[in-house]
Amino acid sequence: MTYTVEAEFQERSRIVFTARDRATVNVRIPSADGTPVGYTSFELLLIALANCTLGVVMNHDSLKDVPVRSCRAVLEAEGATAPSRAQRINVRIELDVEGGNERLQQTLQRVADACPVGNTLRMPPAISVELAVTDHARAERP
Repeated sequence: MTYTVEAEFQERSRIVFTARDRATVNVRIPSADGTPVGYTSFELLLIALANCTLGVVMNHDSLKDVPVRSCRAVLEAEGATAPSRAQRINVRIELDVEGGNERLQQTLQRVADACPVGNTLRMPPAISVELAVTDHARAERP
């Protein structure tokens, strides 16, 4: 399966992400106190990991017929430099479920550890970046 996401930087202030004909906007300007208005790239990475982890846990067969009162993930990343990156990511899942016990926790721990985004971060793919710089306005001038 191939996944395609397009990202367009618009008006030097936002990025529009499009996947499967759905779009999301992330604002890329600082607020008055200098903090970002939109999500940082690290926050977007953690959001993807949280989405994946909660999805595989909540979709597991062991929870199919069990009342789940709440399921929440808290993620923290420790940054590093040279090169700039996340050095450590901690994921804590808090699950309040009727009949929760040690056996269910062990089962769901294995499930949570196997989300595709987490697997990708543990076994990073080859990444290639190709940059194409053009001047369309110059090409249109007589």
